[in-house]
Amino acid sequence: MPRVVRSEPIIPRRLSAAERSELADGLLAVYGEIFEGATREYVVKGLIEPNSYFTTILLHRGAEGQIVGYFAIHFFERRFRGVATTVVRSSVGMLRAYRGRNANIAWALGVLLKQRLAHPGRPFYGMGSMVHPSSYLQVARYVDVFWPRPGEAVPADMHDFIVELADEFGMPRIDPDQPLVRAGSMPTRETDAERDYWRRSDKPAARFFVAMNPSYSRGNGLVTLFPITVSMLVGIASRILRERAGLLFAGAAALA
Repeated sequence: MPRVVRSEPIIPRRLSAAERSELADGLLAVYGEIFEGATREYVVKGLIEPNSYFTTILLHRGAEGQIVGYFAIHFFERRFRGVATTVVRSSVGMLRAYRGRNANIAWALGVLLKQRLAHPGRPFYGMGSMVHPSSYLQVARYVDVFWPRPGEAVPADMHDFIVELADEFGMPRIDPDQPLVRAGSMPTRETDAERDYWRRSDKPAARFFVAMNPSYSRGNGLVTLFPITVSMLVGIASRILRERAGLLFAGAAALA
């Protein structure tokens, strides 16, 4: 089985023009395998050179040194409720054969915690256009407070802030009655069986996502926002450690 042999964090703005060009080629090769319609222009503007005050990317490499996956995190400064606010966006991609064999979450938590501690009085929010039920489920699994979510209306000012951000980041509207669902041009590659699985899922978060965004298979996303606090990051880390400990215990018990 192929495996990730090395993971390295980089800060694109510290690279030379030639190094950024090489990085764009490597990321496009991965992005194009995951999303239909991937372009080099999107990779450059969306992953390597976004208009952010800080961007970092964790690159995963295979046995021959080729990029097989990435996790990009971008930090933008905006204003919400009258104060300077940081909006965090991320993009994740991993070739199918290498999935489940990396430390994305641990690295991302470290990056977020460092930035969070560097700006102690500033509100932080994570934002993402969830284009697949599995992505939305990850938010529901690890984050207690997020919008939109099943069984609870989005606060009016938070709803307006999410819509404002989606407009500002160039996410086209589809339906005026569903301003949190935005058009996409790069759907996730998925089989009919996989789509059917999500349509029949018994998970409340998955059912909510599909009901809100039934056209996700065309690349359309449900814009989601959640507060990022130190206690929330510590809570996620603790939950991951408990889950891993449980898996280790179950494996030891099975072996015994």
